[in-house]
Amino acid sequence: MKFFLAAAAMLFATQSQARYIGPLLVKSSDAGYVFSPEHYSSETCEFYFDRVVVKTVDGYDANETVHKLDNWGEISQLITKAATEEVVESEFALCDAPGTFANAYQIQPNDSVKELTLFSSSGCKPALTRIGPATERLLEIVADYCPTTHRYGN
Repeated sequence: MKFFLAAAAMLFATQSQARYIGPLLVKSSDAGYVFSPEHYSSETCEFYFDRVVVKTVDGYDANETVHKLDNWGEISQLITKAATEEVVESEFALCDAPGTFANAYQIQPNDSVKELTLFSSSGCKPALTRIGPATERLLEIVADYCPTTHRYGN
C-alpha cells in the first residue's frame, strides 16, 4: 500500500510540474544604463490566464498592480496566429540605450512552452520585430497596460 501511495504521489508531482504556470505574454521596457539608481525606470507587464501584473520602478520606488483579465481567449488565439508571422531583424548598436521587449509564450501539445519574440529593441543585439496582424493586435493589448516602448532601428 505504501508503495502504491508513493507511486501515485510521484506521478501526480511529475504531471503537475509539466504544466506551465508562468506568464504567457510579457512586455518590459527599461531606461538602459543610468549612472545612479534614482534615475532608473522600468515598466513590466505579465499576462496570465486571469490577470495582468504591472510592475513599475521609478528610482527607488517600486509598485505592483494587478488587473483582472477577461479576454484571455482572444489573446491565446492571437499567440497561435502570431507564431506563423515573419520576424524581421535590423541593426541595433546602442548597447546602453533604453530598451523594450515583448514576448509571447505558446504552450505546445506536449506541455512544453515555445517563446515567441514579438518585439525586441535593446542591448547590443539586432532589433527584432514580428510582422503581422496578430502580433500588431497583441502589442496593442499589451500597450493598454504598459504603454512605454523604446523603438530603434525598425
